[in-house]
Amino acid sequence: METVSYSLTSFSRSLPFSVMVRQTWLNKVKAFDACHRFSKEIHREELDKIWEQIREGAFG
Repeated sequence: METVSYSLTSFSRSLPFSVMVRQTWLNKVKAFDACHRFSKEIHREELDKIWEQIREGAFG
């Protein structure tokens, strides 16, 4: 069985990279969530307009 050893220096060099990757991932998730919420708001406005027209009898 092969043993793997990590030195403290190699770990400390890779740490900033892993933090950067994690931050990039979080930024993408936040951006997606913001777009998703914006999209839901647009659809909600469109549905509200349609329901208002239905209540006014535009389609009857």
